[in-house]
Amino acid sequence: MPPIRSQRPAEAKETGGESNEFVTKQNSLWNTAVKSRQQKARTGFRKNRANKQKELKEKIEALKRSDAAKHFEPHAWQKAKIDCSRTGQVADATTPDQSAFETLRGLLARKTDIERRITESVGSLERAMNTASREFQIVLTSRSERVTTAPTEGGAAPITKP
Repeated sequence: MPPIRSQRPAEAKETGGESNEFVTKQNSLWNTAVKSRQQKARTGFRKNRANKQKELKEKIEALKRSDAAKHFEPHAWQKAKIDCSRTGQVADATTPDQSAFETLRGLLARKTDIERRITESVGSLERAMNTASREFQIVLTSRSERVTTAPTEGGAAPITKP
């Protein structure tokens, strides 16, 4: 944006001879003050941005280190607690009197127990649906029989079932 008239250096024809030097000095001082303020602001922005980027980079590195430590911990799988019981108790695989095979055997037994319970609940749902379906069919047939055997208006003969 071009400078407005008050910001431009005064020309000789606008002012007198000696006053022109004064105005020129004032304008140059004003311009240097503005430029120095702008430069300080730019420097502050750059430093602030650099500091924020540095902090962000440090945080990212710290997160990477902590994730790497979690993923590459040699015995992390042994320290993991697995919730595999119905009551919400935590099974700990690292007890000294329990081997990996016993833990696996226990987990498989729980898995088969869960599968059995799921099968039972699905079977009971199917039975309930069949019962409801049969009851619905009985109600429909009884109503259709009532409709077909009910006397019609005007003394017409009852409708026979096909």
